[in-house]
Amino acid sequence: HRLMTEPLANWFSEFALFKYRVYMQVEYLIALSELEEFTALRTFTQEEKEFLRGLYRNFELDEAKIVQNMDRFGYQNIGPTNHDFKAAEYFIKMNLEESSLKDVKEMVHFALTTEDCNNIAHNCMIKGAINYHYLPALFELLNSLAVHAEKEKETAMLSKTHGQPATPTTFGKEMANYLERLRKEMVFLKQLKLPAKLNGVVGNYNPQVFAAPEVDWIKFSRDFITKLGFEPNL
Repeated sequence: HRLMTEPLANWFSEFALFKYRVYMQVEYLIALSELEEFTALRTFTQEEKEFLRGLYRNFELDEAKIVQNMDRFGYQNIGPTNHDFKAAEYFIKMNLEESSLKDVKEMVHFALTTEDCNNIAHNCMIKGAINYHYLPALFELLNSLAVHAEKEKETAMLSKTHGQPATPTTFGKEMANYLERLRKEMVFLKQLKLPAKLNGVVGNYNPQVFAAPEVDWIKFSRDFITKLGFEPNL
């Protein structure tokens, strides 16, 4: 089974969950820094943004093991968090400690609740698996069905209804039937936008508004989620 499903490990695994938690928090921190009304965080240089994005672009199994150790056993001078999401946050902070972004490390988790990050991380995993594995395989299947539909369009066979013999049809026509049904599903999948939320502990933006009431946090949430390719669930 591992031989068949191994490519999906990049999307459906603890490694993938750690990676996309880091991805979400990095992009969130960058988005906050680009929000002019939010004066609690300075703007970042282009080099600093590249450094931050390198944390998820270069995230491999060794980095995932560090996050896992932070959660269960502790790592270097960081004790065990006993909280796998907190471990991903600490992983980012640890990397910022030795960079020019040391001064902003405490903003990594600003106003986030765990589910703000998790639902977006899960969306990234699902979207990646659909785009890089499921849709290409489905397209290959559609091509195969198209070949059979054309090749066997005059090959007679007996159809059935309610499990009983019915009327004559052709094998090609039946393949064309499946082809059209699956084609519609492929179009639907390509257009699908997963819903995502980014609105604090119970969805009321409480810490955001308390910290910076001058910011339109609903607009920020909507813009951030849309930029990631998801549907804002306000």
